[in-house]
Amino acid sequence: MAVSSTGVPLFAGLEDVDDLFITTLDERETDVGNLIDIKDPVWEHMKERGAIEYRSGRGLYVPVNLMTKTNSTAKFFTHYDDADNTPQDALEQAKAAYGKIAGVQMYSREELEINSGAEQLIDLVDTKRDQLETSLNNVIAGHLMLSTTADGRAPDTLGAVVTQGVSLHGIDPATAGNDWWQPVRTYKTGTTAFALATEFRQGLRKFYRQLSLYDRAPQLLTIAGEDVYDAYQAWAEGKLQLQGIGSLKGSESWGDANTFEHRGSTVVYSPQLPAKEAWGLNLKTTKIRVPRSTNFTYTPWQMMEGKFAAKKRNCLFTFAVYCRDRRCNGRIVFS
Repeated sequence: MAVSSTGVPLFAGLEDVDDLFITTLDERETDVGNLIDIKDPVWEHMKERGAIEYRSGRGLYVPVNLMTKTNSTAKFFTHYDDADNTPQDALEQAKAAYGKIAGVQMYSREELEINSGAEQLIDLVDTKRDQLETSLNNVIAGHLMLSTTADGRAPDTLGAVVTQGVSLHGIDPATAGNDWWQPVRTYKTGTTAFALATEFRQGLRKFYRQLSLYDRAPQLLTIAGEDVYDAYQAWAEGKLQLQGIGSLKGSESWGDANTFEHRGSTVVYSPQLPAKEAWGLNLKTTKIRVPRSTNFTYTPWQMMEGKFAAKKRNCLFTFAVYCRDRRCNGRIVFS
């Protein structure tokens, strides 16, 4: 059987078309490494704000060292008081697990026969590429908005970072003494929510105040459900008109219909959030880590075992969501 330049056996009688298909896919793979720059706005803005870290390698998990204990020897003294020489522990380590996702790209001899023309072949190449990259991107983006924690396959989520009472990176905030690991949950009083129709700005001010309590200059990503986003945008549009739209440089500050910036915070609409809910993510404390060795990396082409005439390759991606200070992240739910 004939063999292509990549060492993959070619379909007898369709060698030229088969080799062209593989070569064209390989040439277009420069787009695949930029999946996180497009499609989902949360992914996009985390990349733009430096919240996605690339590393040359990875371990079993992302180690997150936390200073959680005070030094009890700090005290006032006079004259000849004895020093307190009690040994002190300072650090606790949270462990953010990696998750792995894969997709399979395949084609058959019959597909090549049907699409043997030059333009049809290019269409097939683009379809196969777009199908896989869109599917992988959608699964990852959807997972990030859940409130689940790592299970050995999937990693922790952004939803878990901002949800009170959820154990994260192996640390349970409900355990006595671990209140420093609780994210913000903003209420008007007690467990009474702010009313979106009449108390939107009041609720948002308190929310941002609580998020910035432990970080004076947060790089904040506000992810909003539809009603919250509409209320926020309507308010911001009015303020911008009073100040003069001409002060904006094109659309740099305003963004598009699903995202805009206000006072250092990027506000993003997410259809995955309930309409009256918003999350605040501090991108100085919450990040996604990706090893370069498995950053939408393809395995070599191979014949599919047990199939008459089909080939495949796998696309692999590994990432971890980790947080260094949950107190700078949180949720608000309006009534």
